[in-house]
Amino acid sequence: MLERLILVATFTIICMLAACGDSQEKIAAQKQKAIANDTLKVLRKIEAATQVESSLSQYNQLVIDAKAQVNEAASVLSSDELKREFESSIEAYADAGMAWNELDTNGYFQFGFNEPGESLKKKYNLKLYAKSLTGEATERMVNPNYEREKRKEVLSIIWAVAKTHVDRAASLIQ
Repeated sequence: MLERLILVATFTIICMLAACGDSQEKIAAQKQKAIANDTLKVLRKIEAATQVESSLSQYNQLVIDAKAQVNEAASVLSSDELKREFESSIEAYADAGMAWNELDTNGYFQFGFNEPGESLKKKYNLKLYAKSLTGEATERMVNPNYEREKRKEVLSIIWAVAKTHVDRAASLIQ
């Protein structure tokens, strides 16, 4: 009788320990999914800011907040692929902020001739200069929105890369 009681108690303890292990794994998986969804949410917020007329300072604040979230996610997530997509998206959004600042500070004509414009030009395969600088200079003089249009063109290319990474990250979260 005592042997049977010990056997039943041992079996019960083993079952309880196994159930606790499963619970811990489920909790960890839920935590990872929650942080992944939170990270995706802040990246989508930057995406939304690219679709409206936000200021550079507003944009940069969103990027800073998202970078902090991506850093936190990277320390928790187990999926290297998901981490890479989050990190690649925030890198592209940060690059767009640098490009925006450079374009506002030095204008379109200077953008690809110095840093960070030269590096970004190569990294994102930006086609920055028309075949005829004379024609472009004329257009710049007659079109008061020329610099703004060119800035939007450059940023749209970089933002499209960021969006691709965000969309890939979203597809990895199940």
